[in-house]
Amino acid sequence: MHGHDTPIVRKCNCGNIEVSGNHFTRIWKTGLSETLQQVIGHNPDPLIQIRSSGVLIYNPNSTSMQRVSDTQCIIQCSKCKDSVLVILGRGNAFAQFKRKGTAHVDGFSSAIPVQIGTAPNSIPRLLRNLISFNEIHEDTLAQNNDEDDEDAISPVPHSTNLLQDDDNDDDFDIMFSNTKEAVVGSYTESSMAMTFF
Repeated sequence: MHGHDTPIVRKCNCGNIEVSGNHFTRIWKTGLSETLQQVIGHNPDPLIQIRSSGVLIYNPNSTSMQRVSDTQCIIQCSKCKDSVLVILGRGNAFAQFKRKGTAHVDGFSSAIPVQIGTAPNSIPRLLRNLISFNEIHEDTLAQNNDEDDEDAISPVPHSTNLLQDDDNDDDFDIMFSNTKEAVVGSYTESSMAMTFF
């Protein structure tokens, strides 16, 4: 088994950000710049080759994103301060954690971090398919329980009729009742005209 195809899952210290993919040990084969390869090589956390939805964020409201370029961003957990660098290379995508909130490279990006929960479209377009959200999380549930009952989503009132009775709905009758003769076989204009008119 090669080092670049060993399945791996890593999470930030509080579990809010999860990265899954394959451990990639041959940094020189990433197609990334030499400077970025050096940064990645000096980080003790493994480089993970990711695919679509390889980065999972459980609570976007506790996560910020710093855009580095159209093909790179840093996602940081607001709770544990761990961050993950997401990179789109030539034909491959990668992610690598950096623990305890230190930047991957001092001055790596001058962009101001944006909270993902309030601005999900701030993620660079080329990286969006690599990042997915699972907003049902203990922190989110606890936050929702702390809110006033008035702010909570209420059930639909019993007086609301979601299915309006419409006696003139031929499509509904054809699909869900035996009041109209079903058309079986190939469509011809003359057969349809005789059936419905």
